[in-house]
Amino acid sequence: MLVKFPYTRSYRDRHGKIRIEYRRSGRTIALHGTPGTLAFQTSYDGARAIFEGDRSGESLRKPTTGTLRWLCVEYYKSAEFQQLAPNTQRARRLVFEGILQERISPKSPFIFADCPVAKFAQQHARVLRDRKRAFPEAANIRMKALHGLFNWAMENGTPGVKNNPARDVPRLKVREDGYHA
Repeated sequence: MLVKFPYTRSYRDRHGKIRIEYRRSGRTIALHGTPGTLAFQTSYDGARAIFEGDRSGESLRKPTTGTLRWLCVEYYKSAEFQQLAPNTQRARRLVFEGILQERISPKSPFIFADCPVAKFAQQHARVLRDRKRAFPEAANIRMKALHGLFNWAMENGTPGVKNNPARDVPRLKVREDGYHA
């Protein structure tokens, strides 16, 4: 049975794989998983929360305490996050939602949102950076967001956060060709 979710569209990409996207207000978020599975529902709820102005950053299900999604939700509630400009808050939310919806490994059913904060290590941050190596600025923005998140967590004594895993991950070099004519 095919169920149509509001604001979604599906299409077949150039490799023949069916892709599903959440489209609203001129923006698009790729959804992961097969419709009807928990992974897809989580991805859909997260995309919907971004567009419907859910200020807590939560999807419909409450995040498990001690996970990366829980840490992001707590960060969204903090005074440090609230002091950021609205456009910066929006950009950070989008970066974090992208990170949270990524799979831990290409064929793994688990996503970074469910990763325990205590087990999030430097190699995880390096994987997230390297997945954006084709777009070095995007990779560096991810690292900047993760660095800020874990600095905030350390300053506030968040349980399970003993160090900043993004601190020692070097930024990617950005190739600049100057201005194109």
